[in-house]
Amino acid sequence: MANKIPLNVGPMQAILIEHREGQPDAETVMPPTEGGTTLTFTFETLDSKADQTGSFARASYFTGGEATISCNFTEMEMDEVLKLFPIYDEVTKSVQVPIGADVTNNPPSLLLRPIIEGEVSNDDNLAIFAPKVVPTPNFNVEFSLNTQRIWTVDFKVLPYDPVNFDFTLLVLGDKEYNPPVGT
Repeated sequence: MANKIPLNVGPMQAILIEHREGQPDAETVMPPTEGGTTLTFTFETLDSKADQTGSFARASYFTGGEATISCNFTEMEMDEVLKLFPIYDEVTKSVQVPIGADVTNNPPSLLLRPIIEGEVSNDDNLAIFAPKVVPTPNFNVEFSLNTQRIWTVDFKVLPYDPVNFDFTLLVLGDKEYNPPVGT
């Protein structure tokens, strides 16, 4: 009997979820990756100090943080590459840079599911969900005979509702976020 692949090894399947007012959400299964998917999460802190205690922190306060999910997509048609941009024109197949656009206005969500033994897992306990992301193409594609094309997209994770002090960035072990009621 073959050994099973451990759950802490292997790629993730990215699923982009677009929220459309008055319509069901649209889920797009993203292309395969080569070079993996990377989740980066950092906290920012402020250390309170006093001359009397030198450079040691007397207290440390969280002041913010950020999360980014980077996906290295491959095996893509040009129409799929075009759709990685926040704003594009399907008729002219052109990319538009939305200078001054509020990227926090109705951003999509991103769901990551592990691929276990060649199959995308439907176990929500293994899912990673980012309720609000901004897809930002970060390409450095080499076009040569001996190089595979990799289309990197950084999904900047936004806090869920910072105006109402809900700074949720990620949900680990579920496929959705249900904000607390009455808090």
